[in-house]
Amino acid sequence: MMKHLYIHIKYQSEHANISCQQCFGKRAAEGITPMALPDILTRTLRQIAPRKAKKHYIDPWRFLIPLVKGQVSTDYQRFWQKYYADLPSPSDKDTIKPGEEPQSAAYHYTAVKLSILQSLNLNPDLYPKRPSVLDIGTGTGHWIDFYLGEVFNASRVTGVEIAPSAAEFLREKYSSRSDVTIMEADISKPGFSLEDKVGIVNAIGVMFHIVPDEGWKRAIANIANALDYNGVILVGGQFRRIPPPLGGLVQFEKIPPGMNDEVKYVATKRLRSLGYWKKILGEHGLEVVDMIKTKAHPLISTPENNILVARHSRSKF
Repeated sequence: MMKHLYIHIKYQSEHANISCQQCFGKRAAEGITPMALPDILTRTLRQIAPRKAKKHYIDPWRFLIPLVKGQVSTDYQRFWQKYYADLPSPSDKDTIKPGEEPQSAAYHYTAVKLSILQSLNLNPDLYPKRPSVLDIGTGTGHWIDFYLGEVFNASRVTGVEIAPSAAEFLREKYSSRSDVTIMEADISKPGFSLEDKVGIVNAIGVMFHIVPDEGWKRAIANIANALDYNGVILVGGQFRRIPPPLGGLVQFEKIPPGMNDEVKYVATKRLRSLGYWKKILGEHGLEVVDMIKTKAHPLISTPENNILVARHSRSKF
């Protein structure tokens, strides 16, 4: 792909009066100034890059100036609290993004479940029987229902939710279930603990929302402490080989009204490479034992949630 980008940019520079006028209008036809080059380059790349490359490698650059000016917050906790507080009756589609279509959300969740089931079928001895489960970032309870189902038949599920309104919704939803516990807590904070160890820690589409590295590393430490000796961790996310721009920050949201008047955006997503994941997991006695790339149709816009499976490095497999 990089060769393709180089050829295209080289062609643009050699035919500036033609292609730049067509792509960028009158300003380009009048001449390309040094100040205009970043904008022209970004627009050129957006025209030829795949959708995910635009989202994760090109678009974040437009937040560079606000980030330098201090107009980007990393207070993702308050963002999610406000997000769920504004939802009168949250559903699975709301856990992906505002306005998500139900069929798209169902497609996404099904694709991720197929990845988990692939790992389970190929490595059945890796997974404990009738496990107790810790579900991080429970949202509307989709993964609680999944683990309580006949495939895993979990003995108990503890759901952790950072947003008070979401935790309240979950407590009401599972009020009749003695095998479900809902905690309003932040996995990235000091002092997080459970009474008992769990056989599976499920963190699907949540760890990349812990933006500060210090909090992310602490979350991994808390997960390691919560995991049983022979348990496994399932992390759903993106594990890029090459860190994207802005230190891995790839998703920004406009500050909701009433949250903060001093900044314009809040950073809600940071990607880390697979190598970095392995390094920090290793520091806490964990090792990656499986990686499943979740399949998705290129024309269906869904979050990319590949599945990383890890365990205590002393475990027997």
